Amino acid sequence: MQGLPLKEGAYGRVPAAGQDSKAQVLAYGQDVLERFRGWWAGPGPATDFSRKAKVYYGDVTLHEYLERTTWHSGQHVRQLGMVLTMLGIEPDRPPTKEFFAGLPMPDKVWDDE
Repeated sequence: MQGLPLKEGAYGRVPAAGQDSKAQVLAYGQDVLERFRGWWAGPGPATDFSRKAKVYYGDVTLHEYLERTTWHSGQHVRQLGMVLTMLGIEPDRPPTKEFFAGLPMPDKVWDDE
């Protein structure tokens, strides 16, 4: 929403040395949440989601980018839940199929299952 392009490799970023403690990662997440809430309370709902997003993977609208980001993150939550279960740890509130209703979620948690 700041007009910055999403470049290939952006999702592979890791915290800088000395910025990777649990407290610092949680603080970063809180900062992202606060910035999102500020945007949503301001121009968010009035944003033209039909305009083009500057992303590395093709010609998409802001709506398509937001949708892909949402379901893609959700897919990773599903994968982490499966790994926890495999380790004998039952997830507290695993997402259900209904939770992702309306999103183009893959049927499988992993490609090879």
